[in-house]
Amino acid sequence: MAQELNITIATVSRALQDSYEVSIQTKERAQPLATRLNYQVNAYASSLGRNISKTIDLLPT
Repeated sequence: MAQELNITIATVSRALQDSYEVSIQTKERAQPLATRLNYQVNAYASSLGRNISKTIDLLPT
């Protein structure tokens, strides 16, 4: 997406998260492309940056 929009990966991420740091024009370019490409947020990848997984492990007894 970043390459097609000619912006950085970080800017694409911020645009899709509706960040105030990204212009409205960039958000308007990123959203339709994300929809067209069936983009879905990867929760596991997102958790790596925050160091919070919100995942519970279950161990058999």
